[in-house]
Amino acid sequence: MQDKYTINKATRFTIVYHDVRSDLGIDFNEYLVLDVMVRYSRKNTYTKGVAYLGEYLSVTRNVIYSIIKKLIKKEHLEKDESTKFYQIHYDVADRMKIKTGNYVVIYENWKELGTDSINRYVFLYLVYSLSRRNRNGTAFSGKKLYFKNAILKIDNFNKMTVKLEEKKLIKKIRIDEYKLTNHVFRWFKHHSNETV
Repeated sequence: MQDKYTINKATRFTIVYHDVRSDLGIDFNEYLVLDVMVRYSRKNTYTKGVAYLGEYLSVTRNVIYSIIKKLIKKEHLEKDESTKFYQIHYDVADRMKIKTGNYVVIYENWKELGTDSINRYVFLYLVYSLSRRNRNGTAFSGKKLYFKNAILKIDNFNKMTVKLEEKKLIKKIRIDEYKLTNHVFRWFKHHSNETV
């Protein structure tokens, strides 16, 4: 039976629910790792190993170890030294299974867009989700929405939008109003059509 998250390599995705991420106090990378661990655990014990996580998420084992270390420090995971398996705290596993509220879809191949930052990707996704409803393809929203969903400070927000403009991924229309460039909008539209 095919997992809904593995339609094909190009459209494999994770849905990040903002309320869950906020409640657990984790960033997007931590959410991605924890989501895979919860999904492939039995009785809240993850046994597939770090190499599997790295391959699944297309990142190095060092990156995975760094994220796991943060999750352990936040008391979301424990490592059983005798088995080398990870125990996911039951309340964390239960919280990760609640799938309601505002979310961002993170496609496995998100780096194809030309950004190496998950927060920049999230911003692009938010602009896409807000702009696909408008005829002119622009997204208008107060900065608070972007800060709430992308864990950004105002200085980082301004630097990020400038960088995305330099890379020709977005175009600023007015204050708090952005438009994705055509190729970025088409990339999201293509991926969202494949995951329906």
